[in-house]
Amino acid sequence: MKLFTTEKQIAKEELEKYMNEINEDICLDYEERHRITDEEIIKLIEEEYEVKKGLYHLLGRQEKDMILKNLKEINEVLQ
Repeated sequence: MKLFTTEKQIAKEELEKYMNEINEDICLDYEERHRITDEEIIKLIEEEYEVKKGLYHLLGRQEKDMILKNLKEINEVLQ
């Protein structure tokens, strides 16, 4: 508190004023992210690509790659 003044009461007031100032710091702010759960991914695959649960492994490589690419794009949008 000696940074502000040598008088204790004034120093407290100045410190409080300083601490309550609005700033643009974002380093301490928490940004909430939504992570897609496995169940949500399974539901998306079933609805969007009409692939039943447990049958994904039977798809061809190109079809799997296309689905995974689209899911990664969706995941980045939701985060």
